[in-house]
Amino acid sequence: MPNVQLAWALQDGQIKHIDNVENGIKCDCTCPQCGDKLIARNRGIIKSNHFAHSTDTFCEGAAETAIHLAAKDIIASSNEILTPTFFTSYIADELSEKRKMDFGEVSNRRFRYEEAQLETSVRNFRPDVEIIKGGIKIYIEIKVTNKSKKSKIVDFQKNGELLFEINLENLEEDLSRNNFKKTVLFEKANRRWLVLSNYDLSEYQKKTVVENNISNPFSGNPTEFTKELKRELKKHSKEFIEIMRQFLFDLDELKKATFKGWRENRLIVLEKKNVREIISIKEEKYIEDQYFAPRISNVWALNCHSDIWQAELVKRFIFNQNYNRSVYYSEVLKWFRSNYSMIPYLERLNNLNLYSNHLDFEQKNLMVAVRDHKTNSIPFIPSYDSILRNYLDELDNRNILRKMGSARYSMD
Repeated sequence: MPNVQLAWALQDGQIKHIDNVENGIKCDCTCPQCGDKLIARNRGIIKSNHFAHSTDTFCEGAAETAIHLAAKDIIASSNEILTPTFFTSYIADELSEKRKMDFGEVSNRRFRYEEAQLETSVRNFRPDVEIIKGGIKIYIEIKVTNKSKKSKIVDFQKNGELLFEINLENLEEDLSRNNFKKTVLFEKANRRWLVLSNYDLSEYQKKTVVENNISNPFSGNPTEFTKELKRELKKHSKEFIEIMRQFLFDLDELKKATFKGWRENRLIVLEKKNVREIISIKEEKYIEDQYFAPRISNVWALNCHSDIWQAELVKRFIFNQNYNRSVYYSEVLKWFRSNYSMIPYLERLNNLNLYSNHLDFEQKNLMVAVRDHKTNSIPFIPSYDSILRNYLDELDNRNILRKMGSARYSMD
């Protein structure tokens, strides 16, 4: 790989980026390859920020080892990742009757997972990361210099596993923590399937495809989409057709939010709506500006200005002396949901039961397929979880909190 500087190091057993540690020997970091003490050089003007060994040591492979560890840590502490494109000539359509379709290329889709484990033992192999959602397991290999062993690929294929590779060989030299995170989790060009279970779509793969919305029975052509949807709706009641009209209207509203001008106007509206509360918060001078992050993704989706809920969150969970120096994500999310509301159509799109308590399995699957088709150009639908994660991760980037996995943030 190119001559990439050492931008990641170990601090108290945790992998840390050069921008998130103190300068010089005070960083208290060690090399992930050889274990020697490192010096943080993060105040450079000409050279990019990087670590250097405290002694005149040539440590071959230090940057590659650090990148490998950092990528695994990022996946383990996240809950969503982009899966690679794949090709198939047979997709099981479980929306109505069983039938075969010539689908062709199935593009990248975001996979939301509930758990991530590092280097778990799978027979005689240890894949870098295992991500899990319900009964679905996907294994991930991080390629920095070494290719995955052919014996591993053959074994995983033989046993019907799902395995893909993220290639980090050609990283830019000066890559910030946030950009590195985006590269690992969401770059389309650097990932490929190593094993997709022989493409035979056994019951295991069918479940994976359906539950992760990889497949979609609707064509990309708008006219064909409309015709296919009309054919599907003929099988359903008038009540469900009315629900679908509202559902399609909500999707059109979501489409407006993809335009930068619309989002900026929405933020202006929220600022005018909550101007008195915002002025009151600023006049208190109780919370410093570093705790406010008005430009994180999707703040427009809430029905109040970001200054209000961010100030309340800081007072309740960070400044509150009753908490033992830890912020537990599940507790904050529960409070967040209970006290703040989103634009109603986003609430509905995130929870289809809000359209009706009587949707059956087939109707929900149809709505999910339509939602996927209509939001194909939208990264994901804003949710409480995505907004809160963005904010807490930003506090982690600013060294206010320290992310200790997906469930906890430390104030130490």
